[in-house]
Amino acid sequence: MAPGQPSKPDMQYVIRETKLAFSLAIQSIWERQLRAYVLGCARELRPAEDLQSKIERADWEKLQKFFISLRGIELRAFPSFDVLDILQNLGSAARHGDGGSAKKLIRQCPDLWAHLPEALTNGIAPFDYRTVAMLDVPVDRLKGFAEAVAGFWEDAEYIYNESIEPKDAHLEARLAKERLQRKWIPQRP
Repeated sequence: MAPGQPSKPDMQYVIRETKLAFSLAIQSIWERQLRAYVLGCARELRPAEDLQSKIERADWEKLQKFFISLRGIELRAFPSFDVLDILQNLGSAARHGDGGSAKKLIRQCPDLWAHLPEALTNGIAPFDYRTVAMLDVPVDRLKGFAEAVAGFWEDAEYIYNESIEPKDAHLEARLAKERLQRKWIPQRP
């Protein structure tokens, strides 16, 4: 290694941190978009209620409740939900460290720590040594996060367009084509 060159472990750390930063960027954009969407729905559908500050401060669980309350469909119903839930937990863990979201993430995605030795012991009993600083987000998972966000918005647009009554002929023709091509068509309540 030439003088001044980073060592292999240093470079691996930089690469892991960079992928975590990309995850956080995707999650931040997704959450900001979702929050703005839910705020817009609240303003349009319940203008008499002052929901803005509640939605702006809502955590992931509360944001899901606002979504179902305003849109009539659970976020969990969307095919992209499982990936988006992982993304939310990853973003929270990246921001806040080894708390509740990191514990959820360990259960959801043990593969994020697959590069670590299988078990470590403290001399008495095994312990869970996985921390946010040690996780490694595969590039394919980054792509999956971006695809899940895009898929969610495509599904949300489809649901919105289906809810329009009455539909003009152009929209009805477009939806008829889309219904034949869609992988997921939400069940109407």
